[in-house]
Amino acid sequence: MSEFEKLKQHDIVLDSKSKTVSFWDNYWYHYKWHTIIIGFFAFMLIFMLVQCMGGDGKKDAVIVYCGPKSFVANETEGIRETLNAVLPEDFDQDGERYVEFVRFLVYSPEQQEQDLLINGGDATINPVYNAQQIKAFDDFMMVGEASIYLLSPYAYERIKSRQNMRPVAQMFDTLPPLYDEYAVRLGDLPIYKQSPSLALLPEDTLLCLTVPYAIGSSSNEAIYQRSEQTFRAIVLWSAE
Repeated sequence: MSEFEKLKQHDIVLDSKSKTVSFWDNYWYHYKWHTIIIGFFAFMLIFMLVQCMGGDGKKDAVIVYCGPKSFVANETEGIRETLNAVLPEDFDQDGERYVEFVRFLVYSPEQQEQDLLINGGDATINPVYNAQQIKAFDDFMMVGEASIYLLSPYAYERIKSRQNMRPVAQMFDTLPPLYDEYAVRLGDLPIYKQSPSLALLPEDTLLCLTVPYAIGSSSNEAIYQRSEQTFRAIVLWSAE
């Protein structure tokens, strides 16, 4: 009797995929929750980036805040309305000037330590969420969807060495008061002193302009040109 007939007689079936199935069964058994959690955060990050990049298509400029200030809806709208009014023109020519205001809530290590010292077990800063926000901010910057940034000193120092910061002196005939070569302190600008909405931001917030990494693409080139004009308009704004 052949080997095949013996196997058939005893109803033994060889599954060529058994090793693969066993591997995934074993993986799922040991790493199910790790995979679910990582997948969830990956989905949320992708969703957020898509929302930031796509939105409803109605935006003339994108301005990003990264720092320790959290916002309620009416505060966000107030800031957006102020920035809308500063826009030098309706870039997309849809009849409305509209700034997309993107926010990342990020605390410095010193702020986290102080929060823990003051509040102990009732600390208000979640270090895991803070790390997620830092990662999301870094990923957003790599997309090149925005060039104008309003940053806490901590967030600014994190990105300052990335070699894509635009020197302020290259954009103005007469220099505004500078924080350093690449940034202007928001609290020193007339628009901050005259706008109740922008005054909600910490006065040490730093305004800076970045050149997108993919500046060669037509979309990022257009974003950057709009951003540079808007940056100058914010710095030069006057109530007169």
